[in-house]
Amino acid sequence: MQTGELLHEIRKHTDWIYATEFSPDGKQLATADRSGGLFVWEADTAREVQNLRGHTTAVFDVDWRPDSGLLASAGEDGTVKLWDINEGKALKSWAAHAGGAFCVRFAHDSRLVSCGRDNTVKTWAADGAAQKSFPAFTEPALRCTFTHDGAGVVAGDWLGNVTLWTAADAKEVRTFAANPPTLDMRLQAAKSDMTAKQTAAQAAAKELETAKKVATDKQKALAAATETQTALATSVTALAKVKDAMAEAKSAAEAVAAAKNTADTAVEKLTKENAEAQAKLAASEQANKAAATAFEAAKKTLAQAQADQKTFAEMPAMLSTAAAEASKRLAALNEELAKVQAAAEAAEAEQKLFTQAYGATSTAPAAAAAQITASAK
Repeated sequence: MQTGELLHEIRKHTDWIYATEFSPDGKQLATADRSGGLFVWEADTAREVQNLRGHTTAVFDVDWRPDSGLLASAGEDGTVKLWDINEGKALKSWAAHAGGAFCVRFAHDSRLVSCGRDNTVKTWAADGAAQKSFPAFTEPALRCTFTHDGAGVVAGDWLGNVTLWTAADAKEVRTFAANPPTLDMRLQAAKSDMTAKQTAAQAAAKELETAKKVATDKQKALAAATETQTALATSVTALAKVKDAMAEAKSAAEAVAAAKNTADTAVEKLTKENAEAQAKLAASEQANKAAATAFEAAKKTLAQAQADQKTFAEMPAMLSTAAAEASKRLAALNEELAKVQAAAEAAEAEQKLFTQAYGATSTAPAAAAAQITASAK
Protein backbone atom coordinates (compact mmCIF):
# COMPACT_ATOMS: atom_id res chain seq x y z
CA MET A 1 0.00 0.00 0.00
CA GLN A 2 2.93 2.33 0.59
CA THR A 3 4.51 1.93 -2.91
CA GLY A 4 1.72 0.52 -5.06
CA GLU A 5 3.92 -2.39 -6.07
CA LEU A 6 2.14 -5.53 -7.31
CA LEU A 7 3.01 -8.37 -4.94
CA HIS A 8 0.92 -11.29 -6.19
CA GLU A 9 -1.57 -12.09 -8.96
CA ILE A 10 -4.00 -15.01 -8.63
CA ARG A 11 -5.26 -16.61 -11.84
CA LYS A 12 -7.08 -19.60 -10.36
CA HIS A 13 -10.57 -18.36 -11.08
CA THR A 14 -12.09 -19.12 -14.48
CA ASP A 15 -15.18 -16.83 -14.24
CA TRP A 16 -16.16 -13.46 -12.91
CA ILE A 17 -14.94 -12.79 -9.41
CA TYR A 18 -17.82 -11.58 -7.19
CA ALA A 19 -16.16 -11.34 -3.74
CA THR A 20 -12.74 -10.92 -2.09
CA GLU A 21 -12.12 -10.37 1.64
CA PHE A 22 -9.14 -10.57 3.99
CA SER A 23 -9.59 -12.26 7.36
CA PRO A 24 -9.73 -9.85 10.37
CA ASP A 25 -6.28 -11.04 11.48
CA GLY A 26 -4.89 -10.25 7.98
CA LYS A 27 -3.45 -13.72 7.44
CA GLN A 28 -5.84 -15.12 4.84
CA LEU A 29 -7.79 -13.99 1.79
CA ALA A 30 -11.10 -15.49 0.60
CA THR A 31 -12.28 -15.12 -3.01
CA ALA A 32 -15.41 -16.30 -4.86
CA ASP A 33 -16.58 -16.38 -8.49
CA ARG A 34 -19.64 -16.79 -10.73
CA SER A 35 -19.06 -20.51 -11.36
CA GLY A 36 -19.27 -21.55 -7.69
CA GLY A 37 -15.52 -21.31 -7.06
CA LEU A 38 -14.56 -20.46 -3.48
CA PHE A 39 -10.91 -20.33 -2.38
CA VAL A 40 -8.87 -19.33 0.63
CA TRP A 41 -5.31 -18.00 0.09
CA GLU A 42 -2.38 -17.26 2.33
CA ALA A 43 -2.26 -13.46 2.40
CA ASP A 44 1.49 -12.98 2.40
CA THR A 45 2.33 -15.54 -0.31
CA ALA A 46 -0.94 -15.95 -2.28
CA ARG A 47 -0.54 -19.66 -1.76
CA GLU A 48 -3.81 -21.61 -2.01
CA VAL A 49 -4.94 -22.83 1.41
CA GLN A 50 -8.37 -24.32 0.68
CA ASN A 51 -10.62 -24.98 -2.31
CA LEU A 52 -14.08 -24.92 -0.69
CA ARG A 53 -16.50 -26.91 -2.81
CA GLY A 54 -20.22 -26.87 -2.03
CA HIS A 55 -21.94 -24.10 -3.97
CA THR A 56 -23.17 -25.29 -7.37
CA THR A 57 -23.68 -21.83 -8.85
CA ALA A 58 -22.32 -18.32 -8.32
CA VAL A 59 -20.96 -17.32 -4.90
CA PHE A 60 -21.95 -13.68 -4.43
CA ASP A 61 -20.41 -12.83 -1.05
CA VAL A 62 -18.03 -14.02 1.68
CA ASP A 63 -17.37 -12.75 5.23
CA TRP A 64 -15.05 -13.78 8.07
CA ARG A 65 -16.14 -14.24 11.67
CA PRO A 66 -14.45 -11.57 13.86
CA ASP A 67 -12.05 -14.15 15.32
CA SER A 68 -11.02 -15.24 11.78
CA GLY A 69 -11.92 -18.81 12.69
CA LEU A 70 -14.94 -19.21 10.40
CA LEU A 71 -15.90 -18.14 6.87
CA ALA A 72 -19.48 -17.49 5.70
CA SER A 73 -20.56 -17.54 2.05
CA ALA A 74 -23.79 -16.65 0.22
CA GLY A 75 -24.63 -18.19 -3.15
CA GLU A 76 -27.06 -18.05 -6.04
CA ASP A 77 -28.32 -21.46 -4.93
CA GLY A 78 -30.06 -19.56 -2.08
CA THR A 79 -27.92 -21.02 0.70
CA VAL A 80 -25.68 -19.53 3.34
CA LYS A 81 -22.78 -21.77 4.37
CA LEU A 82 -20.32 -21.69 7.28
CA TRP A 83 -16.87 -23.14 6.47
CA ASP A 84 -14.22 -24.75 8.63
CA ILE A 85 -11.01 -23.49 7.04
CA ASN A 86 -8.81 -26.13 8.61
CA GLU A 87 -11.00 -29.00 7.44
CA GLY A 88 -12.06 -27.34 4.20
CA LYS A 89 -15.71 -28.33 4.54
CA ALA A 90 -19.05 -26.72 5.37
CA LEU A 91 -20.04 -26.93 9.06
CA LYS A 92 -23.52 -25.47 8.45
CA SER A 93 -25.63 -24.88 5.37
CA TRP A 94 -29.22 -23.66 5.17
CA ALA A 95 -31.64 -22.28 2.60
CA ALA A 96 -31.71 -18.55 3.28
CA HIS A 97 -33.26 -16.83 0.23
CA ALA A 98 -35.28 -18.23 -2.64
CA GLY A 99 -33.69 -17.34 -5.97
CA GLY A 100 -30.29 -16.51 -4.50
CA ALA A 101 -28.49 -15.09 -1.46
CA PHE A 102 -26.56 -11.94 -2.46
CA CYS A 103 -24.89 -10.94 0.81
CA VAL A 104 -23.92 -12.34 4.24
CA ARG A 105 -22.27 -10.46 7.13
CA PHE A 106 -21.18 -11.33 10.70
CA ALA A 107 -21.90 -9.27 13.83
CA HIS A 108 -19.32 -9.01 16.62
CA ASP A 109 -21.23 -11.69 18.60
CA SER A 110 -21.18 -14.11 15.61
CA ARG A 111 -24.81 -13.53 14.56
CA LEU A 112 -25.32 -13.24 10.82
CA VAL A 113 -27.44 -11.11 8.51
CA SER A 114 -28.21 -12.00 4.89
CA CYS A 115 -30.29 -10.70 1.96
CA GLY A 116 -31.22 -11.95 -1.47
CA ARG A 117 -33.32 -12.07 -4.59
CA ASP A 118 -36.55 -12.68 -2.58
CA ASN A 119 -36.29 -8.95 -1.58
CA THR A 120 -35.90 -9.83 2.11
CA VAL A 121 -33.30 -9.29 4.83
CA LYS A 122 -32.92 -11.89 7.60
CA THR A 123 -30.86 -12.41 10.74
CA TRP A 124 -29.53 -15.74 12.01
CA ALA A 125 -28.02 -17.09 15.19
CA ALA A 126 -24.38 -18.20 15.19
CA ASP A 127 -25.53 -21.77 14.55
CA GLY A 128 -27.76 -20.75 11.62
CA ALA A 129 -31.09 -20.70 13.51
CA ALA A 130 -33.51 -18.13 12.06
CA GLN A 131 -34.12 -15.01 14.17
CA LYS A 132 -35.81 -12.09 12.38
CA SER A 133 -37.18 -11.39 8.92
CA PHE A 134 -37.37 -7.69 8.03
CA PRO A 135 -39.99 -5.93 5.85
CA ALA A 136 -39.34 -6.77 2.21
CA PHE A 137 -38.06 -4.29 -0.36
CA THR A 138 -39.88 -3.87 -3.66
CA GLU A 139 -36.75 -5.10 -5.53
CA PRO A 140 -33.98 -7.65 -4.74
CA ALA A 141 -32.01 -6.81 -1.58
CA LEU A 142 -28.33 -6.61 -2.65
CA ARG A 143 -26.29 -5.64 0.42
CA CYS A 144 -26.74 -5.80 4.21
CA THR A 145 -24.74 -5.45 7.44
CA PHE A 146 -25.01 -4.91 11.18
CA THR A 147 -24.35 -1.53 12.79
CA HIS A 148 -21.13 -1.19 14.85
CA ASP A 149 -22.94 -2.14 18.09
CA GLY A 150 -24.97 -4.97 16.55
CA ALA A 151 -28.24 -3.29 17.57
CA GLY A 152 -29.28 -2.32 14.07
CA VAL A 153 -29.38 -3.76 10.56
CA VAL A 154 -28.78 -1.71 7.39
CA ALA A 155 -29.67 -2.97 3.90
CA GLY A 156 -30.03 -1.66 0.35
CA ASP A 157 -31.93 -2.88 -2.72
CA TRP A 158 -31.50 -2.82 -6.50
CA LEU A 159 -33.30 0.58 -6.75
CA GLY A 160 -30.91 2.25 -4.31
CA ASN A 161 -33.22 2.28 -1.27
CA VAL A 162 -31.30 2.05 2.02
CA THR A 163 -33.13 1.29 5.27
CA LEU A 164 -32.11 0.99 8.93
CA TRP A 165 -34.05 -1.33 11.29
CA THR A 166 -33.64 -2.35 14.91
CA ALA A 167 -32.18 -5.85 15.03
CA ALA A 168 -34.22 -6.95 18.04
CA ASP A 169 -37.76 -6.28 16.77
CA ALA A 170 -37.33 -5.43 13.03
CA LYS A 171 -38.83 -1.94 13.43
CA GLU A 172 -37.84 0.61 10.82
CA VAL A 173 -35.76 3.46 12.24
CA ARG A 174 -35.23 5.53 9.11
CA THR A 175 -34.55 5.48 5.37
CA PHE A 176 -31.32 6.94 4.00
CA ALA A 177 -30.75 8.79 0.75
CA ALA A 178 -28.77 6.57 -1.63
CA ASN A 179 -27.26 9.68 -3.26
CA PRO A 180 -26.99 12.23 -0.41
CA PRO A 181 -26.71 15.93 -1.31
CA THR A 182 -23.44 17.90 -0.87
CA LEU A 183 -22.89 20.25 2.08
CA ASP A 184 -23.58 23.27 -0.15
CA MET A 185 -26.78 21.69 -1.36
CA ARG A 186 -27.79 20.83 2.20
CA LEU A 187 -26.93 24.39 3.33
CA GLN A 188 -29.03 25.93 0.56
CA ALA A 189 -31.83 23.52 1.33
CA ALA A 190 -31.58 24.40 5.01
CA LYS A 191 -31.69 28.13 4.19
CA SER A 192 -34.68 27.61 1.93
CA ASP A 193 -36.32 25.50 4.58
CA MET A 194 -35.63 28.17 7.21
CA THR A 195 -37.05 30.90 4.96
CA ALA A 196 -40.12 28.79 4.29
CA LYS A 197 -40.48 28.06 8.00
CA GLN A 198 -40.08 31.76 8.86
CA THR A 199 -42.75 32.62 6.32
CA ALA A 200 -44.91 29.86 7.73
CA ALA A 201 -44.19 31.12 11.26
CA GLN A 202 -45.23 34.66 10.30
CA ALA A 203 -48.36 33.32 8.66
CA ALA A 204 -48.98 31.19 11.73
CA ALA A 205 -48.51 34.25 13.94
CA LYS A 206 -51.07 36.15 11.91
CA GLU A 207 -53.40 33.19 12.04
CA LEU A 208 -52.82 33.03 15.80
CA GLU A 209 -53.75 36.69 16.19
CA THR A 210 -56.81 36.12 14.05
CA ALA A 211 -57.65 33.03 16.07
CA LYS A 212 -57.18 34.98 19.32
CA LYS A 213 -59.50 37.69 18.03
CA VAL A 214 -62.03 35.08 16.92
CA ALA A 215 -61.69 33.38 20.31
CA THR A 216 -62.23 36.72 22.09
CA ASP A 217 -65.29 37.43 19.94
CA LYS A 218 -66.58 33.94 20.63
CA GLN A 219 -65.99 34.41 24.35
CA LYS A 220 -67.97 37.65 24.23
CA ALA A 221 -70.68 35.96 22.23
CA LEU A 222 -70.64 33.10 24.72
CA ALA A 223 -70.95 35.55 27.61
CA ALA A 224 -73.86 37.27 25.86
CA ALA A 225 -75.43 33.91 25.12
CA THR A 226 -74.97 32.97 28.77
CA GLU A 227 -76.70 36.18 29.87
CA THR A 228 -79.47 35.56 27.36
CA GLN A 229 -79.80 32.01 28.62
CA THR A 230 -79.97 33.29 32.21
CA ALA A 231 -82.63 35.84 31.23
CA LEU A 232 -84.50 33.17 29.35
CA ALA A 233 -84.34 30.90 32.39
CA THR A 234 -85.67 33.78 34.53
CA SER A 235 -88.45 34.38 32.00
CA VAL A 236 -89.30 30.72 31.99
CA THR A 237 -89.45 30.75 35.80
CA ALA A 238 -91.65 33.85 35.73
CA LEU A 239 -93.86 32.28 33.09
CA ALA A 240 -94.18 29.19 35.25
CA LYS A 241 -95.19 31.41 38.18
CA VAL A 242 -97.72 33.21 35.98
CA LYS A 243 -99.11 29.85 34.88
CA ASP A 244 -99.35 28.79 38.52
CA ALA A 245 -101.08 32.08 39.41
CA MET A 246 -103.48 31.63 36.48
CA ALA A 247 -104.22 28.13 37.66
CA GLU A 248 -104.83 29.41 41.20
CA ALA A 249 -107.01 32.22 39.82
CA LYS A 250 -108.94 29.71 37.75
CA SER A 251 -109.42 27.54 40.82
CA ALA A 252 -110.51 30.61 42.81
CA ALA A 253 -112.93 31.60 40.02
CA GLU A 254 -114.33 28.09 39.99
CA ALA A 255 -114.67 28.25 43.78
CA VAL A 256 -116.45 31.65 43.54
CA ALA A 257 -118.73 30.27 40.83
CA ALA A 258 -119.51 27.30 43.04
CA ALA A 259 -120.13 29.64 45.99
CA LYS A 260 -122.38 31.81 43.80
CA ASN A 261 -124.35 28.76 42.73
CA THR A 262 -124.66 27.75 46.37
CA ALA A 263 -125.73 31.30 47.30
CA ASP A 264 -128.23 31.42 44.43
CA THR A 265 -129.63 28.10 45.62
CA ALA A 266 -129.81 29.44 49.20
CA VAL A 267 -131.48 32.68 48.02
CA GLU A 268 -133.94 30.69 45.97
CA LYS A 269 -134.69 28.49 48.98
CA LEU A 270 -135.06 31.50 51.31
CA THR A 271 -137.32 33.23 48.78
CA LYS A 272 -139.50 30.13 48.64
CA GLU A 273 -139.56 29.86 52.42
CA ASN A 274 -140.38 33.57 52.67
CA ALA A 275 -143.28 33.12 50.28
CA GLU A 276 -144.52 30.17 52.33
CA ALA A 277 -144.12 32.18 55.54
CA GLN A 278 -146.02 35.09 53.99
CA ALA A 279 -148.77 32.68 53.01
CA LYS A 280 -148.85 31.25 56.54
CA LEU A 281 -148.83 34.77 58.00
CA ALA A 282 -151.71 35.79 55.78
CA ALA A 283 -153.60 32.66 56.78
CA SER A 284 -152.81 33.35 60.43
CA GLU A 285 -153.99 36.94 60.10
CA GLN A 286 -157.22 35.75 58.52
CA ALA A 287 -157.65 33.18 61.28
CA ASN A 288 -156.94 35.86 63.84
CA LYS A 289 -159.48 38.17 62.27
CA ALA A 290 -162.01 35.37 62.17
CA ALA A 291 -161.25 34.54 65.79
CA ALA A 292 -161.59 38.17 66.75
CA THR A 293 -164.90 38.38 64.91
CA ALA A 294 -166.09 35.19 66.56
CA PHE A 295 -164.89 36.50 69.91
CA GLU A 296 -166.81 39.73 69.45
CA ALA A 297 -169.88 37.75 68.42
CA ALA A 298 -169.44 35.47 71.42
CA LYS A 299 -169.11 38.45 73.72
CA LYS A 300 -172.29 39.91 72.32
CA THR A 301 -174.00 36.59 72.67
CA LEU A 302 -172.69 36.27 76.23
CA ALA A 303 -173.88 39.70 77.05
CA GLN A 304 -177.26 38.93 75.62
CA ALA A 305 -177.29 35.66 77.48
CA GLN A 306 -176.32 37.39 80.71
CA ALA A 307 -179.07 39.89 80.10
CA ASP A 308 -181.49 37.15 79.43
CA GLN A 309 -180.27 35.31 82.55
CA LYS A 310 -180.80 38.42 84.55
CA THR A 311 -184.22 38.79 83.09
CA PHE A 312 -184.99 35.18 83.83
CA ALA A 313 -183.61 35.59 87.30
CA GLU A 314 -185.83 38.55 87.85
CA MET A 315 -188.69 36.46 86.53
CA PRO A 316 -188.61 33.42 88.85
CA ALA A 317 -192.01 32.75 87.98
CA MET A 318 -191.19 32.10 84.43
CA LEU A 319 -191.39 28.67 83.26
CA SER A 320 -188.64 26.34 84.55
CA THR A 321 -188.40 24.83 81.13
CA ALA A 322 -187.27 28.16 79.65
CA ALA A 323 -184.72 28.66 82.44
CA ALA A 324 -183.24 25.24 81.92
CA GLU A 325 -182.89 25.87 78.21
CA ALA A 326 -181.28 29.18 78.86
CA SER A 327 -178.79 27.53 81.22
CA LYS A 328 -177.89 24.98 78.54
CA ARG A 329 -177.52 27.73 76.01
CA LEU A 330 -175.25 29.65 78.35
CA ALA A 331 -173.08 26.58 78.91
CA ALA A 332 -172.73 26.05 75.15
CA LEU A 333 -171.88 29.68 74.69
CA ASN A 334 -169.20 29.46 77.40
CA GLU A 335 -167.70 26.39 75.72
CA GLU A 336 -167.63 28.16 72.36
CA LEU A 337 -166.11 31.21 74.01
CA ALA A 338 -163.35 29.04 75.47
CA LYS A 339 -162.58 27.62 71.99
CA VAL A 340 -162.52 31.10 70.54
CA GLN A 341 -160.14 32.28 73.27
CA ALA A 342 -157.86 29.24 72.66
CA ALA A 343 -157.81 29.99 68.93
CA ALA A 344 -156.97 33.61 69.64
CA GLU A 345 -154.15 32.60 71.99
CA ALA A 346 -152.78 30.15 69.35
CA ALA A 347 -152.86 32.87 66.70
CA GLU A 348 -151.10 35.25 69.02
CA ALA A 349 -148.39 32.65 69.79
CA GLU A 350 -147.92 31.94 66.08
CA GLN A 351 -147.62 35.69 65.51
CA LYS A 352 -144.87 35.88 68.15
CA LEU A 353 -142.98 32.92 66.66
CA PHE A 354 -143.12 34.48 63.18
CA THR A 355 -141.93 37.81 64.58
CA GLN A 356 -139.01 36.10 66.34
CA ALA A 357 -138.07 34.19 63.16
CA TYR A 358 -138.37 36.97 60.56
CA GLY A 359 -138.29 40.22 62.48
CA ALA A 360 -140.76 42.96 62.97
CA THR A 361 -141.85 43.19 59.30
CA SER A 362 -142.52 40.73 56.53
CA THR A 363 -139.57 42.12 54.44
CA ALA A 364 -136.94 40.37 56.57
CA PRO A 365 -136.51 37.30 54.31
CA ALA A 366 -135.91 39.51 51.30
CA ALA A 367 -133.29 41.53 53.21
CA ALA A 368 -131.60 38.32 54.34
CA ALA A 369 -131.53 37.08 50.75
CA ALA A 370 -129.95 40.36 49.59
CA GLN A 371 -127.32 40.14 52.33
CA ILE A 372 -126.41 36.51 51.31
CA THR A 373 -126.16 37.54 47.64
CA ALA A 374 -123.79 40.41 48.54
CA SER A 375 -121.63 38.07 50.58
CA ALA A 376 -121.42 35.59 47.69
CA LYS A 377 -120.33 38.35 45.31
